[in-house]
Amino acid sequence: SALLSVMIAGNIAMQVPLGLLAERLTARLVRFGCVAVTILGCVLLPALIETPLIWVCVFVWGAVSYGIYTMSIIELGERFSGSALVAGNAAFSLMWGLGGIIVPPLTGGVMD
Repeated sequence: SALLSVMIAGNIAMQVPLGLLAERLTARLVRFGCVAVTILGCVLLPALIETPLIWVCVFVWGAVSYGIYTMSIIELGERFSGSALVAGNAAFSLMWGLGGIIVPPLTGGVMD
């Protein structure tokens, strides 16, 4: 539970810096960076699990993995306005929620 707390702390601490970075660059570019670092975190996690660096890895991993959602919402807001923004946000939230419900059991089945 401590690792999960550090991951969530990374998410909370880095939302504003990631948003500022998205303003300087683009939300799409920052999102791709977040995806790349998230994948790197997945690769590094097993190697770092027994070292103190796991705490830094999980903090950064939390920041960038949750940052993917934030950058996607920013891009949605930049592309659409009015009722299209409302519909886009509803569709995005629906797909995000379905992914959160469907993918974990499928992943568990693949792991078994």
